[in-house]
Amino acid sequence: MRLFRIADSRHPLWDGQGALRLGGRFNSPDQPVVSAALTYAGALLEILAQARIGKLPRQQVFVMAEIPDHLAIERADRSRLPPGWDQPESPSARAFGDQWLAEQRPPYSWFPQWWPVRSGMR
Repeated sequence: MRLFRIADSRHPLWDGQGALRLGGRFNSPDQPVVSAALTYAGALLEILAQARIGKLPRQQVFVMAEIPDHLAIERADRSRLPPGWDQPESPSARAFGDQWLAEQRPPYSWFPQWWPVRSGMR
C-alpha cells in the first residue's frame, strides 16, 4: 500500500511529535501518531484543511511511503465510528482513537478522512 504525507519540513516527518503535542482528529495530545493519505490529493486536502489559509504553507514537503502487503492493516470504516466523529473538534473521535491506541491495534490503521465544509459550498 502506498501512503502520501505532506508535513512541515522543519520537523521530522515520521515521528508523530505534532500529534503528540497537539492531538489530532483521532488522538488526544500525548499520543504520537503519524497520519498519511492513500492519495496525494487526499494528503493535500488534509493539509489545506488544517492550515486554513487557502494555500499550502511554504515549509510543507511531500513524502511517500510503501507499506509491505504482508503487514496487517486494520480499517475503522464509518460504520465502526462513534456518532459525531465527523464534527469539528470531535471528543468522540478522539476517544475512539485513544481507545484504539490503548488496545495496541495494528500500527498501520485506516481511518476515514474528514474536512470541514463551509456553509454554501457544494
